[in-house]
Amino acid sequence: MRAYCLIILIFLSNIIIAGDHKGNGANVIICEQEDGEKEVLFLDYIEAKIRRDMIIYVGEEDRPYIEILHDLISKIEQIDYARAKLYRRYLKSFNSEVKFITEYTLENTITNSLLACKNDKGTIQQLVIQITPRFKEDKRYFIDKNLWNQLSQKEKAGVILHEFIMREIGYKRDPEAVRYLTSL
Repeated sequence: MRAYCLIILIFLSNIIIAGDHKGNGANVIICEQEDGEKEVLFLDYIEAKIRRDMIIYVGEEDRPYIEILHDLISKIEQIDYARAKLYRRYLKSFNSEVKFITEYTLENTITNSLLACKNDKGTIQQLVIQITPRFKEDKRYFIDKNLWNQLSQKEKAGVILHEFIMREIGYKRDPEAVRYLTSL
């Protein structure tokens, strides 16, 4: 059933035209625990678990996120060779297109998540902002390094996949649908 849904969503996303404007990017939900510690969780995967009872399986989760991402793209290739080829091209240029931000926070652009932390002591925060570079010095992806460093390898792979989907279909088209596609 999951594979069937993925096939339908991939074909539907082919009809969406990408835009050239600033859009939102991946988000995290930061929950304050009873002991005062904060837990940072990738929103796409939390929505999948809580709202849709989906389990995100990526094999061994302690592998480097790049290995996990290669496996995710290989799964996409079984369904859509052209899309997998596109995502491999995005991956090849990813390191040269990313800037990790440490001194500033990113503008929060999320407007449509229904989730909050169990104890209501938490926030949704922007992890990534993706833009279309205008000048040769511009980067495409701006990532909050402090939040990034708190994610699991599985979540980091999911974040990058989320950004590839956003890049392909257009930044502001339907962020909730992108979060869903990332979770399949």
